[in-house]
Amino acid sequence: MNSSAKKKNILGTSEKYVYQNIAKDINEYKKPLSGKVKDIAWKIYYGLFGKNRRFHFNNKTYTYFFHSYNSTWRNERVVEIPIIQEIIKTHQGKNILELGNVLSHYFKTSHLVVDKYESGNKVINQDILDFNTEEKFDIIISISTIEHIGWDEKPEDPKKILRTFEKLKQLLSPGGKIYFTVPLGYNPHLDDLIKNNKITLKQIHYLQRQNNNKIPGLLQNTPSYNNFWKEVKLEEIKELTYGHPFPHANIIAFGVI
Repeated sequence: MNSSAKKKNILGTSEKYVYQNIAKDINEYKKPLSGKVKDIAWKIYYGLFGKNRRFHFNNKTYTYFFHSYNSTWRNERVVEIPIIQEIIKTHQGKNILELGNVLSHYFKTSHLVVDKYESGNKVINQDILDFNTEEKFDIIISISTIEHIGWDEKPEDPKKILRTFEKLKQLLSPGGKIYFTVPLGYNPHLDDLIKNNKITLKQIHYLQRQNNNKIPGLLQNTPSYNNFWKEVKLEEIKELTYGHPFPHANIIAFGVI
């Protein structure tokens, strides 16, 4: 069989069949290689079928975001990126500020970014509280960045998040909005602010990672790759956990100010 025929055969095969055969092939490798081989297998799998994966959020349907940078098929970026990307598309031509340099790793961007640690094109390497400009922004976006503020810094400062939100509001144009995503269970101070309505929000929505892996084989017990998400209400969430049972975020909050 020539290469083109093989390709046609793979793409014409059912998803479950390919999934099972990937798992079968992996079983032929030694255990020390299993982690690396699983990674490769899942990259191939999502490369073939990722475009068919959908999730529902806030009355819209999105495609899970597949990208090799940061292995999005393994973490919360798989849902955060398409939602924020859609917001940016609906604000084309508007003045946009991003807190935390995330989107430029996946797309060519032209908006201004403030990031305390990273540098790059149109990235201002500065603490957001020290950022001063006469410019105003129609929307401000932030992807899994705010949970680190005042928490992964020395000295620890639980109130810095509130000061950050106040700073961001000062940077908005009249009628402007702040869109942000944060993982719950990571920063207890932020969890408290959200759960007890200590941040004035126009909207708040939640996505929770689900366990839907029903495919047999070696990949069956690899929940870190079983990256399905479902919109839930806060009262449906029994426990705010980060890193358990899935690696990284298990619950993502999407807020609008």
